[in-house]
Amino acid sequence: MKNWNRGYILFSLSALALLGGCTEAIDTGDFSMHRVPLTAKCTIYVNGYGAVDMETDYVPNVTACENGGAGTEGLRAQAIAARTFGYYKLNNGSGTSSNPVNNSQGDQVYKCSYTTAAEKHYAAANDTSGIVLTYKNVPICSFYVSGVKPAYLNSECKWTGSTSDTGYVVQQKYVTYNYGKTGSDVTQSSLGWVSPTNNANRGCMSQNGAKCLSDAGKSYEYILKFFYGSDIGLTQAEGSCVADKVSNCETAIDRSGVVIEETDNCFTRSTSSSWYELSKGSEGHLYYTYVWAKDADVIGTWRLNVTRPGKYVVEAYIEPGIGAMSEKAPYTIRANGVESKLSVNLSGKSGWVTLGAFDFVKGSDQFVRLTDASGEPYTDTNGKRIVFDAIRLSDAVTCTDACTQGAKTCSGTGYRTCQKGSDGCLAWSSVTACGTGEKCVEGACVDAVTCVDACTQGAKTCSGSGYRTCQKGSDGCLAWSDVTPCDEGKMCSDGTCVASCSNACSKGDRVCVDDSTYRACEMSGGCLTWSDALNCGEGQVCDDGTCIDDVACTDACVPGTTSCVGNAVRTCEKNVLGCGVWRPSQPCEGIQSCVEGECVDDPSKDTNYEPWTGQTGAAPEACLTEIDGRPSVIIDELDGCFVRSASSRWSEAFGLGYDGHLYYAYITKGMPSAVGTWHLNVTKGGKYTVYAYVDSLTGTISRQSPYIIRAGGRNLSYTIPQSGPTGWYRIDDIDLVEGKDQYVQLMDATSDDLGTNSGRRVVYDALQIVPYGTAVSGVVDPSSIDPDGSDPEGNDPGQEDSNHGEGTHSSSSIGAASDCATTPTERGGGFPVMLLVAAGLAGLALRKRRQGAHNI
Repeated sequence: MKNWNRGYILFSLSALALLGGCTEAIDTGDFSMHRVPLTAKCTIYVNGYGAVDMETDYVPNVTACENGGAGTEGLRAQAIAARTFGYYKLNNGSGTSSNPVNNSQGDQVYKCSYTTAAEKHYAAANDTSGIVLTYKNVPICSFYVSGVKPAYLNSECKWTGSTSDTGYVVQQKYVTYNYGKTGSDVTQSSLGWVSPTNNANRGCMSQNGAKCLSDAGKSYEYILKFFYGSDIGLTQAEGSCVADKVSNCETAIDRSGVVIEETDNCFTRSTSSSWYELSKGSEGHLYYTYVWAKDADVIGTWRLNVTRPGKYVVEAYIEPGIGAMSEKAPYTIRANGVESKLSVNLSGKSGWVTLGAFDFVKGSDQFVRLTDASGEPYTDTNGKRIVFDAIRLSDAVTCTDACTQGAKTCSGTGYRTCQKGSDGCLAWSSVTACGTGEKCVEGACVDAVTCVDACTQGAKTCSGSGYRTCQKGSDGCLAWSDVTPCDEGKMCSDGTCVASCSNACSKGDRVCVDDSTYRACEMSGGCLTWSDALNCGEGQVCDDGTCIDDVACTDACVPGTTSCVGNAVRTCEKNVLGCGVWRPSQPCEGIQSCVEGECVDDPSKDTNYEPWTGQTGAAPEACLTEIDGRPSVIIDELDGCFVRSASSRWSEAFGLGYDGHLYYAYITKGMPSAVGTWHLNVTKGGKYTVYAYVDSLTGTISRQSPYIIRAGGRNLSYTIPQSGPTGWYRIDDIDLVEGKDQYVQLMDATSDDLGTNSGRRVVYDALQIVPYGTAVSGVVDPSSIDPDGSDPEGNDPGQEDSNHGEGTHSSSSIGAASDCATTPTERGGGFPVMLLVAAGLAGLALRKRRQGAHNI
C-alpha cells in the first residue's frame, strides 16, 4: 500500500548481538521516514586473503563454491544471496581488516579445492551486480543450506516428506518456503534468532531447491521470493564498483517485432520501496506502482541496444482488469539523441498500446522510460496504477527482407550485394561486373586462373579444441575452413567432436604385465590409455616397466631401506632379478620435508602455521546447548559450543560422521596446533558419562588421541584409541558441577609414532553426555579394537598402543576455562552456517582444505 510511508530512513539502532545469529536493528513501528539510497560496498576482507573485491572476486568465487552447478537463474540467485550476506557482515562490523570474514561454512566458502570460478559464475555476479536482498531497506542475513537433493523434491521443488524418508538430510530442517508470504507471516529460519523484531531473519534458501526451480525455468527473482518471502526487496546498490547495467543489455533491436520484458537485463529499476508485482501480463509477470504528484521515485527504463537502425513503432503491453489505471502515464523515449515526453492515457486500454514511431540510430544510448510522477494526486481511495511490463519495437514500414545485410551472390559475370532499399527492407542490388581476367566465385571476383585444391571436399581435421572442414574458397579451390569449436564437454578426435574422455595414464609411462612383457601409455581416441602387452627383447626381463638384460647383478642398496634425494624419498626394492635397486624418488608435498628417508611436516614451510597458545579462549555466546540431566545431550562439532583454534592444519569431511560432517587433523609432535574444545554449559550438576563419536571411514585414525576434560575445577587427561569401528567411544564417568567453567578438549599432538603412522588423523566429531548409568546405543566395544592398531581400510599398523580400551587419565588443577555465555530462556540463533551443497561429491570423498588456500 503506497501511502505517506513510501520510504524509510535507516535509523542507527542497537544491534541485538547474538553471536552466530543474524540480527539487525529493532523495528520501532510504522512512522514517517525518508529512504536513504544503498551505497555499494566494493571491498570485503577475508581471513587469509586480505582485501577482496566484492563484485569481481568475492561474489563469483562464493557462487562457484557454494552452488556452482546450478543453472543460470540459480547462479544469479546464489550470487545475490552471497553478496547480501557480505553486506550484512560489513554492516555488523565483520569483513574489515581488523575483523575479516572466514573462508568457511561458518561464513561463506570463498575458495575451495573442488572447483574454481568459471565464466558462468562471473557472469552471474555481473548480471546481478550490486543487487542486495533487503527487508525494510536493510540487507537481510541471507541464510542458505544445501537441502534435499532435487531428485527428492516434488513438482513445486518442495520437500514434503518426513525425517525418516529416503533422501532426507538434516540441513532441510532450516529451509523455509515463503512465496506469497509477507510481513510477520514470513517463516523465519531456526539458523537465526526467531523473533518478530529480527528483521534480518527472513528464512533460508535451499540451494538444491534453487537449482530445481532454475531448471524449471523460474527467474532468480522468483527463486529468492520462493524462500525469503514475496515482500523481500531486490535493492540496487549504487557505486563505482557496480557494473553498468547497459553492458548487460544483450537483447538487440536487430529486426522487427523485438520484445523487451521487464524481467530482461535491458530493463532497470530505481531503488525504491514502492515497487509491486503481479503474476499477470506478458509472460505472466509485471511490475506496477501508484501515481502521485511529486518527483519521480519509481523509475523503470527499457534500454535499447539498436544494431539495425531504422524507424520503429514503440508499443507498451497493458494488462486489463488489474485496477484503475493512470490517465497521464509519463513516458520518455530517447531516439537519435532526442528525448520525446509523452502523457499516455492507460485507462481502459488492453494489450499492445502504441506510443508512437521514432527514428532510432545504431547504438545503446537510447531508451524508453516510465515513472510514477504523473502529476495525478495519490489518495488511499484513488489508487490509480502505472504498469511496467513488456515493450515492443516493430518496423514503421512493413516489408520483407529478401536477403541478409552485406551478403553477396554471383550474377552472370559479376555479383550483387544485399543492402537496404528505399522501403527500409533488404534487397539485392544491381549487378557489379567483375574486371577483365576475373570471374565471380561465391559472391567475390577472383582471378580467372587455375588453382590447386588443398584437401578433399567435405573432409575434416582436428585443430586445437575444434575441427576444420575442407570447402571451396573464394578462389574456387578447396581449402581448410576456419576452426569450428566443439561443444562444451566434447573434444575433437579424427575430425569429429566426441564426448570427452579421461587419460588412464601419463605419456611415457610403462608397466610390467609379467616377467617378459609390458604395457606402454599411448594416445588412442584422443586420450592416453594402456597399450596391449608388448614383448621385451630376447634375453631381457621386465622390471618396473623397463626391459633389462637377464644377467647376474649385485645389490645397489639394501632392500626395504629409504633415503632422501633432495626433498624426495627413494625406496630400495628387489628387482625381478632379486637385486636391490633404488626406485624413482617420490617428492614430499606441501609443507613436508624429507628427513632420514621420510616425508614429515615441516612447520618452517607453512606460512600460515599458527601453533596453539595453550589458551582455551572465551566460550561463544552461541553456546546454548545445556547439560541439564536429559537422557542424552549431543554437542556436534558444528554446534555453537564447539570452538577450534586458529590453525592451518584443520581439514574436514562431508558425508561422514555423526551428522554428515566432521573435522580432522593429521597427527603432529610437540606443540599442538589443531585444538578443538567442546564447552559444557551445565545447568544440572551430577555424575555423567562422556562419549566421543568416531567414523572409521575417515581414514587412518590415531590410536592415542589426547583428550582433556575440565570438570569441577580440575583437569583430567586421557589417551583414547579412535582406530576401531564406527560408533561412540567412552571416555570416562565425570562429576560435573553446575556452571560454565568446564569443557572437553582434543588436540593433534599425539603419542603415535610419526615414523610408522604417516597420515594418521585425529577426528573431531560429536560428543554425547548422558547421566551416569544411562544406556547408550552404538557404543564401541573396547575388545573390538585390534590391539596391533590395524585400520578398517587395511592400512599398515603402527606402533602398538598400550592405552586401548577405556583410556587412562590423570588430574590436575591447571588453568580455568572461560565462562560460557549466559543461557537465555528461549533457545536462539546458533551459528549462521552456510552449509555447502553436497551434490556432486563422490560418495564419502574427503576434501582437505589448507588455511593457506581455503581457510576453514
